[in-house]
Amino acid sequence: MYLSIRNRHSPSCLDYQDQAAQERLAILAHLRAEADDEDRKAREAVENWEQARRNPAMMAALMAEEDRLQSQFLAAAIAREASQQAAVDAQRRSEDQAVMLAQGAVQAKQELRQQALAQLAHHQACVDQA
Repeated sequence: MYLSIRNRHSPSCLDYQDQAAQERLAILAHLRAEADDEDRKAREAVENWEQARRNPAMMAALMAEEDRLQSQFLAAAIAREASQQAAVDAQRRSEDQAVMLAQGAVQAKQELRQQALAQLAHHQACVDQA
């Protein structure tokens, strides 16, 4: 009896296995077709790029764009260097002005001291005469 039930259901299990295998094969065929399509598109893109790269007008445009980008980069570098140099120059001028002001203050202090000493000597002479 067990064998008769098993035999009765066996063909349906085999059918399910065959159906699953056919579905897997269909999926693989679909994936292979998609991969082939992607490969074809990639080859076309490479061929188009190679053709465009061999085009003198396209190469001239690419070179002009590269030159433009390099000139912008150089201009930015020169501007940055000029800005740094201006900052250094301003710092030096500020330091020089501070030194000049300090020297002027020292000189003014010495002049005031000389005037005070002269005044003191004058007062001393007045006291001595009196």
